[in-house]
Amino acid sequence: SSGINAEYGDGTKDVFESVCHRLNERIAVELDGKAVDLPELEGIVLLNISSWSSGCDLWAGSGLEDVPLKQSPSDGLIEVVGLYSSLHVGRLQVGLADPCRIGQAKTVRIVVKSGFVPAQCDGEPWDQSPCIISVAAHSRALIMTRGEEVS
Repeated sequence: SSGINAEYGDGTKDVFESVCHRLNERIAVELDGKAVDLPELEGIVLLNISSWSSGCDLWAGSGLEDVPLKQSPSDGLIEVVGLYSSLHVGRLQVGLADPCRIGQAKTVRIVVKSGFVPAQCDGEPWDQSPCIISVAAHSRALIMTRGEEVS
């Protein structure tokens, strides 16, 4: 999983400073070539597995609302989720909130229009200058998952 967000580094500081306030005005997102109208966000997360940030099932959320599209690591789709704030992330991690599900796509294109935005991929953070980021599935690999319990 990867993302463009301000949820890492000094997260406590980000709660008060809102480093990525109105991120939706500084980036543009396309899913399979179609522009997406983003709500006011502070973060975007791209997922291809159901575990994020120490095991949080970000796409499923709290389980209190119906998930319109199911997630599968073998479907070739990338889930795109928006984060409203650092506090929203904390609520997601304990199952008290639902994510902003932006959509699923085979290709995701993010255009960083101006300034720098905090970014992270596989735990490695950096400040991203204006650019175009394209993400697509490359190939498949076998993964291990928990099977059904045997009585």
